Amino acid sequence: MPEDHLCGFGFLLMLASNVWSISRWSESRGVYDDICYLRQAHLFQRFGLAWLDTNIARDDDHYLAGKLKAIGFPDWNDPSSDCRATP
Repeated sequence: MPEDHLCGFGFLLMLASNVWSISRWSESRGVYDDICYLRQAHLFQRFGLAWLDTNIARDDDHYLAGKLKAIGFPDWNDPSSDCRATP
């Protein structure tokens, strides 16, 4: 019986450690690919199912330009800095 409590306590500690670790994660790590995935999520949040249209002209709130500028991307203000093209 004490072994069961010890095992349960160990799993509880592991769960608490994982929750603490995950709570410190950030969605934006400053990686070009991450920014492109976050842009897709941003388009879905703004336009619903119309997020499939990834035309750069839809960046009217300058989300992509702002994220690219934040990571020091050299051509952050260039409208052709599209996620479909690799830098």
